[in-house]
Amino acid sequence: MTSPLVALLVLATTDSGAAPAPSTAAPAITLQPHALLQLQYLGIAQQGQPVLAESGVSLRRARFSVEGFAYTPRLGYRAEVELGQGAVAPLDLYVDFRPTARWSIRAGQLRVPFSRSWTITEERLAFPERSIATEEFRYDHDIGALATVSFLDGKPEAAAGAFNGAGPNVVRNDNVDPVLIARISGLIGSPTPEEEGDFGRVRPPSLKLGAAATLDYVPVPAAYGFSSGEPLGPIVIVDRDTDRNGRPDGVRVTQLEVDVALRWRGAALDGEAYYRREAWDAIGARQPPASLFLPHDAYGGFFAQATYFILPARLQAGARVSVTELSPLAIGGRHRPDTTCVSPDGLTVPCALPFTNRRSELSFVAVAHAFRHGVQLAAMYSLLLWRTDQQALLPWSREQHFVLQGQLAF
Repeated sequence: MTSPLVALLVLATTDSGAAPAPSTAAPAITLQPHALLQLQYLGIAQQGQPVLAESGVSLRRARFSVEGFAYTPRLGYRAEVELGQGAVAPLDLYVDFRPTARWSIRAGQLRVPFSRSWTITEERLAFPERSIATEEFRYDHDIGALATVSFLDGKPEAAAGAFNGAGPNVVRNDNVDPVLIARISGLIGSPTPEEEGDFGRVRPPSLKLGAAATLDYVPVPAAYGFSSGEPLGPIVIVDRDTDRNGRPDGVRVTQLEVDVALRWRGAALDGEAYYRREAWDAIGARQPPASLFLPHDAYGGFFAQATYFILPARLQAGARVSVTELSPLAIGGRHRPDTTCVSPDGLTVPCALPFTNRRSELSFVAVAHAFRHGVQLAAMYSLLLWRTDQQALLPWSREQHFVLQGQLAF
């Protein structure tokens, strides 16, 4: 997907030596550059620890993007590159074909639009980090295609697409089945930008409703369970081809999402609920007896948040609550921190498992704005709790996060 886009950019910046076109002619290719810088301090205090478990400043995000049209408004493009976190990696990299005013066909690498919160770009968030439920259930950027159609001035909208399911910038896909996604949304009242907050102090109220569903096939992980050992200790999956078809086993995953967003007179209310169903079939029961396990097959989560502009378009305050169940199965190219798992026979393998199976969050934020999202300073406090039926066995299950983030977007 990169070659056509690179060619367009080269053509746009190359002087061919031909006579200049008349001043009334529209440019063949338009370029709209944009940059985002976010500098973040993060401090983490764990229950029972006299000093901070983590404290430091990082370049949370450093992104540069360019977008526009090529030869016709019907053919658009966007390219975005991440320069922060010690890596250079493409994020958005796609072309957008609009055969009519109502239809859009987007192909390349783009955000998988399962969660509405995930489709809001990071510079337009009020909370420096998304909710723990969103982070558990969302997909990432992925390679694929998405078709969108709108009706009645764009108020109802429907989208359907297919993606690799392996996450961003993969050289080789990790399975032969794509992620299939369908999404519908509707608007009652005036259109508002996709952002966390009611900068325009909308009157009358604006209400957005949406729902999404995905069907995915996820390769079996190296291990199953939770790194804390509660409720189930890490168990290495030894037999990875139980149906003997010559390919690693996979888990069929179905996810559902519903979302709501209300804007009125400087107040913004947002909420999403998620549900996941995992079909492991006989994979667990066919493991060697020493590592027999019965995978959980259903997970849920939600978040609800409210923000209000104390000073119109200048000073914003908000609160959020989120509760989620966590699966040992990671989806959509998202990766948990690496841990180590040991099989009953002493085999050590790298794995990535959540600490336990449930987590809750209570967060508060204050944000100062200038030039809308151009300059932002956000301070967020979060109380996070890992939960399990054996809570007494987790002495460090309670964490406090302190986040201070400065942003420049231009």
